[in-house]
Amino acid sequence: MMKLSVLFLGMLRLSCGFMIEVCPPRSKVIDYPRSYAIDVGCGEGASTRMLQRKFPDSVAVGIDINRKIIEKAVQGTGFFVHGDAGKENFPNDFFDVAQIKYSMLDIVNKVEVVDQLYRVMKKDSILFLADYDEDHPILDAHPLRRFYDPYENLKLMNYYFTQQGIIYKNQMIYSVFYKPPE
Repeated sequence: MMKLSVLFLGMLRLSCGFMIEVCPPRSKVIDYPRSYAIDVGCGEGASTRMLQRKFPDSVAVGIDINRKIIEKAVQGTGFFVHGDAGKENFPNDFFDVAQIKYSMLDIVNKVEVVDQLYRVMKKDSILFLADYDEDHPILDAHPLRRFYDPYENLKLMNYYFTQQGIIYKNQMIYSVFYKPPE
């Protein structure tokens, strides 16, 4: 039986190398016989493997729509699915933790993806979102730039989830959302 401390979830070491504390302290400890985490837009799997290291008693699943990238991801360790996160048929209330790191830019069907994510996340679960600020230089040459607004992404997440915290650092936006018990 794994004890997943929500207070611990409030501190996530991001790949950029600093600690952020964005969840308000909560004393609740969630007991799950096994926990599951999903990494939407996992790319070659580095972020999924990081998620697995953060929660070693859980099963981290990476999903990406790009078949060639998933073929690279499965060469390493971890579980990976080639598919559209907006259409994939995961069970309801299945994942305890979800993350979307720098992939909102490439997700065309954002509403479908977030709707599905909400459906497959357990009540009392956490969603981490790392996104580019509108002034980030990577956006200058991106073909979807004209359709991208990170603040619209935050509004979309806030429609479904309760925002626990947000930090702006180096033209990046780091957010934590919570799916409350209904």
